[in-house]
Amino acid sequence: MKFINYMACTFFVGVVATQASAYQSYAQQTNTILFVVMDPGDTKALTPVMQRCDEKNLSYKILTLGNAMNALQGNVHQVDFKKIEQSQPLKAIDWQRETTLTPEELTQIAMLTTPKVVVTGMASKAQAQVANYFKVQHQAKVVAIYDNFDPIQGKDYVQPFLKTLQTVDAFIIPATILRKGFEQLPQAKGAVIKALGQPALEAVDEIFSKTDPIQLKKALGINLKEKIVVFAGGYDGTYAMVDLFVV
Repeated sequence: MKFINYMACTFFVGVVATQASAYQSYAQQTNTILFVVMDPGDTKALTPVMQRCDEKNLSYKILTLGNAMNALQGNVHQVDFKKIEQSQPLKAIDWQRETTLTPEELTQIAMLTTPKVVVTGMASKAQAQVANYFKVQHQAKVVAIYDNFDPIQGKDYVQPFLKTLQTVDAFIIPATILRKGFEQLPQAKGAVIKALGQPALEAVDEIFSKTDPIQLKKALGINLKEKIVVFAGGYDGTYAMVDLFVV
């Protein structure tokens, strides 16, 4: 079963609906799910899940930080929160993985939405702060999404999140090979760890299945006998593999 089907249709409903008969009436009264996204990775992974929530009439809000502020600008589910720095709203480009939220800002977010489930990426300290706050103050279930295929130990970009996170109810990972590393995390004690794939890659697979490589090479003016390596890089200093291709 693909990630988006399981996440939106099974796990969320199972976690939120402690009593199935009460779920639908509750969902009509409150924002059941809060998605907390910052990076292109977690944003692209969770966007299909949000779309499936729409199809299933699951109520949700989206807290966008950093680059996600631009990627999801104008989304009707977006929480109207702006972090203020030096009397000015913090721009997307100025968000850092170590950027923190003040207690007052966390309270402000809670005034805008009170979810039963917090689904967050793992790209920043602020995302962990939101997860901790709703877990402690509102007894929300917390689901953390890891959108990378590298081992979690020593992965630079998730360290601010992990150093801040207290506990979660579930880690969602893209592959079973990563499970052992997650089981060693102190925050994983008692947590469910599910390997459910990566929606962004499922979208790429669909594109590949519809793409004719010969026609693509012709369109790009590439010799049909030429062997090509395509590198899909990141956008910040934690992605240095491009150096392997630069001579």
